[in-house]
Formats: sequence, C-alpha cells, structure tokens
Amino acid sequence: RREEQIQDVPISLTAHTGLQLETRAVTNVTDLQMVSPGLFVFPGATRGNASPVFSIRGQANRDPQMSSDPSIGLYFAEMPWARSEGANADMFDIDQVQVLKGPQGTLFGRNSTGGAILLTPQAPTYEFDGYLKATVGDYNLRGGEGMVNFPLIDDTLALRLGGQYKTRDGYMLMLNTGKKLSDVDNHSGRVSLLWNPTENIESTTIYSYFQADVIGEGAKLVAIAPEAITGQATTVYPLAQKYLALNQQAGKYEGFSVYDPNTITFAAGPRPPSTEQFADVETHSIQNMSSWSVGEVGFLGDVTLKNIIGYRMVDRLHNYDNANMPVITVISTSGTKVDQLSEEFQISGTKGDLGYITGVFYMREAASDIWAHTMRLGTLIDRQQGPVKNVAESVFLSTDYDLSALMLEGLSFNAGGRITKDSRYITNQNIRENLNGTWQCRMTNLVLPSNIPERCSVESSVITTEPTWMVGLDYQVTADNMIYGSISHGYRTGGIQQGAVNAASATPLLPEFVDNYEVGSKNDFHLGDMAGRFNVSAFYSEYKDIQRLVNTLVGTNFLSLRFNAARGDIKGLEAEFVIQPTPELELSANYAYLDTNYDEYFDIVVGAGGVRYPVDISDSWFAYVSDQSVSFNARYFLPVDTRYGELSVNGSYWYRSEFTTNTDIFTENCSSSEDPNIPPALYTQCWNRVAVIDGYGLINANLNWTNVMGSGINANFFVTNLTNKYYYGYTLASMQNLTGLSNFPGAPRMVGLNISIPFGASAYD
Repeated sequence: RREEQIQDVPISLTAHTGLQLETRAVTNVTDLQMVSPGLFVFPGATRGNASPVFSIRGQANRDPQMSSDPSIGLYFAEMPWARSEGANADMFDIDQVQVLKGPQGTLFGRNSTGGAILLTPQAPTYEFDGYLKATVGDYNLRGGEGMVNFPLIDDTLALRLGGQYKTRDGYMLMLNTGKKLSDVDNHSGRVSLLWNPTENIESTTIYSYFQADVIGEGAKLVAIAPEAITGQATTVYPLAQKYLALNQQAGKYEGFSVYDPNTITFAAGPRPPSTEQFADVETHSIQNMSSWSVGEVGFLGDVTLKNIIGYRMVDRLHNYDNANMPVITVISTSGTKVDQLSEEFQISGTKGDLGYITGVFYMREAASDIWAHTMRLGTLIDRQQGPVKNVAESVFLSTDYDLSALMLEGLSFNAGGRITKDSRYITNQNIRENLNGTWQCRMTNLVLPSNIPERCSVESSVITTEPTWMVGLDYQVTADNMIYGSISHGYRTGGIQQGAVNAASATPLLPEFVDNYEVGSKNDFHLGDMAGRFNVSAFYSEYKDIQRLVNTLVGTNFLSLRFNAARGDIKGLEAEFVIQPTPELELSANYAYLDTNYDEYFDIVVGAGGVRYPVDISDSWFAYVSDQSVSFNARYFLPVDTRYGELSVNGSYWYRSEFTTNTDIFTENCSSSEDPNIPPALYTQCWNRVAVIDGYGLINANLNWTNVMGSGINANFFVTNLTNKYYYGYTLASMQNLTGLSNFPGAPRMVGLNISIPFGASAYD
C-alpha cells in the first residue's frame, strides 16, 4: 500500500507498467495471464467477456450471485471492485498493473484467499500532454482511444481526460440465424482531477464509465449423454442426436443456435425463447484518494494520512442457454443491479526501524439480483430474485521492522492482522409457475394466481467475524539478492443460498479458510555485461471449509446447493526470469506449477427405494486451474537510424496444460459406496468428467515502429494466435440429465494495426 521497488517486497507478485503491457500487446485484463505466472482469466461465458473470471493459486471468483463473494480481490486506483463486471475493458492510459499471489487479507481485505489484482491508471500531471490512437483489423475490428492532460493551475490543479471504444465482429457463426457470437462492443471513459493545495496534500478524484453490449460467447455441442438415463429418453434422445449431428457437420467456428425455433424442434411446450442471446454491462464509479504528509508526530514518527472513498454502480443483464441444446435445458435470464460504497482511512508512518500502516475499512453493497430460468421440457419457469445487502467492517495493522541493529544486517520482520465483520442479508422471493397456470412460492408453498414474487418474501441473514493475519521474515543477503518466508491466514466470506426452496435449504454458508506457507527469493544479477532478474517462490496452502456444490435431499426436493463440503491442499511453484544479452535484445520466461487436491469431498446419490448413499468425489478437479503454465517473450530492437524512428519486433508464446471450467463435482466415480449386498446406485455426475479441455499454446507477435520516419507517429502491427491454433477456452457440461457437453472455441488468428499520435509533452522533438 505504499510505493516500493518490486524486488524489495517480500511477497510473490508480478508488476507491469503500462508501457511494458503495450509493447507486448497486452490490451485487456484477459491478456494478463500471458505475462503473469499462475494467473488464469476466463470469459464469464454465460455473462459475456465483460465479466471475466479470475483464478490464482486454485481460487476463482466463479460465482456471479450477490449472495456469494469472489476469492480474488480486484482494485482500481486502490478502490475495491467487489464485482468483476467491466473489468475487461481495454486498459487505456494505465500506469501499472500488479498481480499479487496468495492470501492478501491483511492489507487488501477479506475475499483475497487467492490473491489480488491492482489496476492503477495514469494520474494527471502538470504538463500539457496527450495522444490519439486508431485501431483497425480483420473481423471488422475498429477502435479508437485518446487522452489529453491539462495543467489548470501550475502545480496545484490538473485535469486528465481519456476514453476508448472497440468493436469487432464475432468469430462464431450460428448457421441457422446468421448471428456471429463471441463479439466485442464496448466503450469506456475516465476523468481524473488532481489537486495539490499545498506541497504535502494531494487529492485525486476519478470518474470512470464502462459500457458493453455484446451478443455473448459462442459454443458448440460436442457430446451428448448416454441414451437411457431418464424416463424421457425415448422422446428426447433423437432430438439430441439430431442437434449433435448438426454441430458436428458445421465448421470449426460454426454452430447452431437454440434461439431459432423455426429450425430446431423443441422437446415439448409452446414456449421457445422470446429473446436472443445477449450480455449487457454498464458501470459508473466515482472515487477520491487524498493523502496528507503530516510529518513528525510524537511516538507515531513520520506520519501520512490517506483516505480512499468511492461509489460504484454495476448494471448487468444477460440471456443465455445453459447447455446450448434444445433438450431438457434451461434458458437463464439474469439481471443484477449493484450499488457499492466503500471507505478506507489509513495512518502510515515510520519510527526508527519500524514501518507501519493501520486503518479502518467499510464497504456496503446493496443489490437486486434476478434469475429467471425457463425450462425447455414443459412450460415451467423458475424465478429467483430478491434484494441483497452485504456489509463489511474491518480494522487492520501491518508492520515491518528492520532487525539489522538487533540481530543480523539486512534481516527484517513483518507482521500484520485484520479483523473483519461481515454481515449479509437477503430476501428470497423464489417463485415457480405451475402447469395449471398458477404460481407457487418455493420457500413457503403459498399458491398465487399470478406472478407476484414479492408475496413470496423470506428473509435470511448471516453475520461472521473473522481474523486474518500474516507473519514473515526477509533477509537482504546482498544489495541485489533477497530471501523471504511467510505464513498467512486468509478467508472468504460465507454466504446464503439464493437457490433455496425452503427454510432448510437456506442454510448459510460459513467462511472458507486458507493457511499459506511460502518461501521465495528475488535476485538481480549481472553476467558480464548482461543484466538479469530471477524471482522464484514456492508455497503450500491448507484449504478448509471449502464452499462447494453438492446434492442434498431437502424434504421431497433433491437439490444441488453450495455447502462447506470439502477440504484440500494446494502446492505450487512460480518463477520469473528476465535477461538482456545485448542492449538490443531482451528475453523473459515465466513458469507456474500448481498441484490441487481434495483431501475430503463427498456427495450423495439416491438409490433403490429412495435410500441415500455417500459418494466419494475427492478425485474431482479444481475448476479454472491448469497444473502447469509457461510463457516466453523476446523483444529485439532492429538496427535502424534514429532519424527514421525506433523499430522493434516482439514475440511471445504462452502454454497452459489441460483444465476444466465445469462444475465443482468432477469425479470419475460413477458408483455409490454402499452395502455390497445391495446393487450400487448409479452416480451420473461422473459423466461430466468428459469436460476436459486439452492444453494448448498460443503465439502472438507485433512490430512496433515509434516516430515513423521522424513524423511523430507511432505504428504497431500485431497478430494474435499466429499459427491459427484451434482450441477451446471454456467448457460447460450437464451430462447427468441428458443435456450435453458444449465447448467454446477460442479466438482464431487475428491481425490488426494501431496508429497513435502523441502530442504535448509526449510528442517527439
């Protein structure tokens, strides 16, 4: 939470400046995984690419419901973004991005058991400055970006304005509708005002806006469940076969949309979807960060006060078919409106060999969350909705103490703690349409003549108070070499079942905990004239009270709900290497290894006579995780006379091993464990194990020409997926109830050109 050299910070983190990201053609948050070992980013497939899913060290922010919180902290200019909507905007006018690994519960709040991502925009300056940029490319790529900085009052007041837009046609063609899915259509803007009333007071106010209106991600049906698994198999299975054949005959980036009732015969019922697939996101935020360098204040030492206050609004609406086939599937229309208010006050300072940061934090989310599920088989509609309020209150202290004078030169001790009270309130208004046209409150069984979910209100709440902490030692062996070790404890907030159908199924989720043990080393070195850097860390995490999906029988309802159902462990290694063999050549490599295991994870299956049996599913995979990822990057400056500008070529390769993005239950065990005298019950969840995505590697390249022919114009020619690799980036399976396996093809090769014109202080002489 204060400015330091990355090599002096005794935690595992990756940091990139905006210029470094631009050079490597990293334009949005999704691309960060190609330069940050151990980070994986996925499109929120049912929510569009504007709502990304992050995964760090086996933890992922995969649950979009407001009654559950993510496990990766996301911050913009030090203000928390509790929801990821809008995070995948193009990163225009960015100062730096940091990816912190492991539990961050001391300084960056709860719900950071996996890590945190910090986005820092460029601040206003006291010089006139700016640039204009235009982008064109295939798939009808069009984009524009610009920034202008005005010094309003010398050394006192400055204004910075910036914005961008980007559109691109989708690359997935639905043959029966002519729609192109996996498209891009977004724009965003930012206004920043810097005020320095005195030399020791600084205040920055930022207003940000983002809007995306896309069709959504495109999928192909690639497999269907075995024939005889339900009583409807004889009527449904031929339709499933027909739809699978249509997709198999289509091209790589072609499929058949379920949103065309004229082409696809529905299994039953007169209710085909009335709207097409779409994903719309709009966000607004305004925030202020003010600091006052107070100076010496008695026993507190040299003190700085900082206050960070912010408001963020998120409005999301999407319509999506859960399995992309017209048989016993569910079309989900989801809408969320969130008002987030956060406030943090810090006191930081140094007193002799002691450095510290302490403060208080408050955040409140007030939201309305609506999920409407339309069943294809029959005419049922489930509607889950209700106001949600989340409140977090905490106090924290983080310290570091230089032990050089007491023990060993270069040895430091750091420790911190945080106590957080989390309060969550929800009013469940879950309602279902009956076949006779009446509506039934699912929590109370009250039958209504029409759709009046407000009459179905049932209130639930959960309040927890949890500590998080960290202790560590770091030793500066030489000026360029440091080793460190730490133990940290983090937690992810509990929640409430938004899919509850009665009081018993509304049981609150308790928090989940991670105890992380880590050692690492950071090293700068020289081999002759070659400068290099090598950072490495190894960790072991104990993961307890894991919130996972399991099946449960509540009365006569057999439901899939989240419970604190598992415990496990996570082991891993992360390494970064950079070397500059010559002034013209820079090489870098990243590697991450991750081993995730469930020590305990059980589900149930209903056998003959309604008897329930336990099923050991501890062989399930952690979703959104590859056990290995590696990247290489090379940048070479071509020998060009400086009168003609600077010409460089950049190439990168990124590989990740196999993974799944399917549900928590991902076992190979197809049979219950029961009395050997009783025939085993079939556990059909095991069929979802087919949802494994093969590992793949991607090559990107770009040619940068700054100050083209001395004109003051910059040009960047780029190509992504250079070899036109065909791969799947996401998968969704529901094989256990005769739907199928749908895979989402990743983007094919794309080429484009950026032209930018800097002016003011950034213009070339």
